[in-house]
Amino acid sequence: MRNLIRWFNRHFLKNVNKGVWDERDYRNFSARKVLGGVTRADIVEHAFQNCYPTLKDQKSSDFCAGFSSAYAKEATEGRELSPAAMFALGCAILGYVTDWGISILAMMKARVKYGIPEERFWPFTGNREHDANYKLLPQEAILNASTHKDGSFVEIYSVSDMSRFDQIRAYLWKYRDIKAVINTGIDGHAVTLIGQKQHPVTGEMCLFGPDSYGAWNHNYRVGQCIEGYRYFMDSDCNGLFTPYMGIDLPRTLAELLNLYDGKAVKLENFSECYVVSGGKRHLLKNETVAWAFGALLFGEDNVFVLTPEEMNSIPLGDEAKFDDGKNAPVVRRLLEKTNRLDLLDEA
Repeated sequence: MRNLIRWFNRHFLKNVNKGVWDERDYRNFSARKVLGGVTRADIVEHAFQNCYPTLKDQKSSDFCAGFSSAYAKEATEGRELSPAAMFALGCAILGYVTDWGISILAMMKARVKYGIPEERFWPFTGNREHDANYKLLPQEAILNASTHKDGSFVEIYSVSDMSRFDQIRAYLWKYRDIKAVINTGIDGHAVTLIGQKQHPVTGEMCLFGPDSYGAWNHNYRVGQCIEGYRYFMDSDCNGLFTPYMGIDLPRTLAELLNLYDGKAVKLENFSECYVVSGGKRHLLKNETVAWAFGALLFGEDNVFVLTPEEMNSIPLGDEAKFDDGKNAPVVRRLLEKTNRLDLLDEA
């Protein structure tokens, strides 16, 4: 079935997607579970940008996803990286050279497995048969790529109380210290979101990022692209593809945070229990606090036992507070009905 879908994508969707298509995987790590997520308090109304990329031009190629990832990794690596090699390594993830375009998800996987080499090791020539063929990549390019890897990547899942526009700008602002950059796409074209600023013409606050047609549009992409940067108003963001963010967090830790989010964990033969939430572990002071977080401490099926290595790899956060638990209002009412509000004094 997977090969049939691949064949369909390659032979029928390529002319519709024109270079990139949306793809997601149910196994993707959640940005909320791994990093802690965002709230409306993380939204700011002033302009900011998390990096200053070197504008690139993909010319008439279908390499936009490779260029977009090269922009994203340049933010953390501080040097120009090869969009052609990025595209080729995405093809290596698929196991074949695509006929036209590639998914952003393939780029994210390639950044974790292979990395991306510096531009000088695999310059973009515009010759697709050469640039996209991962079997032609020299060993020195592959070795250099391994020094520019992402530890893992996360997907920004939609939430009911925030628009995609607000979510993305909140993530960009909250995680600006790690130079957060978001890879997504729209209308069959990969885009890289690096911050927000006022639209040069309308004055409306927009998400923005470098387009991959350089400072000149070449009549390929005009729309909201001005002097090499593309702007996205709130309404435009409804059409954005799945947003991904590469991070340096080790994959093993991302897996633990994703697996145990909202669950109680402990070490064997130790009484201290923690609730894993927001990318950290928080000490559960007592049973009442555990109830508030929906993390029941009694019964073998309710507490997960970790190895010392696993426990130590999860950052220690603040002590869990009763009122911060999602079930706190319900637990409070139950304690009122049973005349056990005294338990809250200990919480």
